[in-house]
Amino acid sequence: MRQCWHLVNFDKWTTVLPRGAKTCQFITSLDGAEVLGSLAVPDLNGALSPESELARSREHNLASRLVTLPQEIFDDIVAELPDAEYVLSLALTCSYLWRVLLPNVKGAIIAIEAPWAGDRLIFVGDYARGFPPNCKDYENGNMPEREMDPGDGVDAEMVNENPLYFGINRCILPRWPSLEVVMKDQAWDCPDIQLLLRLVTMLRSHPGSKRPGVLRNLTKQQYVLDSKLAESKYPYSLVEAIVVRTQWTESAADGLDDWVGDRFDIRSIEHVPEGWTDVSDEAIDLIGNAAIRSLRILDLEDWELTSYQVELTSYQAEHSRAWIK
Repeated sequence: MRQCWHLVNFDKWTTVLPRGAKTCQFITSLDGAEVLGSLAVPDLNGALSPESELARSREHNLASRLVTLPQEIFDDIVAELPDAEYVLSLALTCSYLWRVLLPNVKGAIIAIEAPWAGDRLIFVGDYARGFPPNCKDYENGNMPEREMDPGDGVDAEMVNENPLYFGINRCILPRWPSLEVVMKDQAWDCPDIQLLLRLVTMLRSHPGSKRPGVLRNLTKQQYVLDSKLAESKYPYSLVEAIVVRTQWTESAADGLDDWVGDRFDIRSIEHVPEGWTDVSDEAIDLIGNAAIRSLRILDLEDWELTSYQVELTSYQAEHSRAWIK
């Protein structure tokens, strides 16, 4: 019997809401679109206001008691804010605080728009046992307790033997909430939300543009170019490059397993440091081979996809790349 698989965020102890559990179903479905959106870090301008502009802005907002607080007290308040939404709400108090809190604002936007960036990912099969060598954090009683549902057929022994597959029932949302939705939930549709959206648009380095993405393996200092995947005969998205190299299982994997538990994000090409290795061609070969084997295409010649599969994968690629901002 063939394995079933889940893509797991080890640091968030969360899995992707499954619509296709077999390897081939994950690769040829649109399940990866949510993963792409949660890994894609927006490009934000880093310029801060000149000291003279900050001083003028402060004078214009002295009616706010927050502005007149000693800096160390204000810093303590900011440090105690529990979530990104609270940072953004505080920054909207006045123009001075928006400028002062700009680094915090950028961090809050990234936390909301790219909540999986920098996290460890694993494509785990139901034959797996225990944890990969670089993912031991939850052993010795530190693993979050699973909410047991008698109806799903999972018991404590299954969770103990294969905690990454059976021990997680928190799922990523089918569509990750936008900045506007998150702030509306927090601020009860406050009119300042539209101001926030305008200010955030001004912060974006490339507002409204669609730029090729780069999957970065932060652990191995390697990267995969979305533009190369799009030009290949297997036009899948960047998430499949993760899937074929993070497989954790007891039996032989379709691809490689040298990325299991590594940390990933998706950035624009300007954020690839010098000296990193381009592994796009490797990813294309592994994705193509995994798709072909999984789909059990027996009448292939020279590893060519049928016209139906080319049409299917092209449709998948078009919709999966919708995350690019």
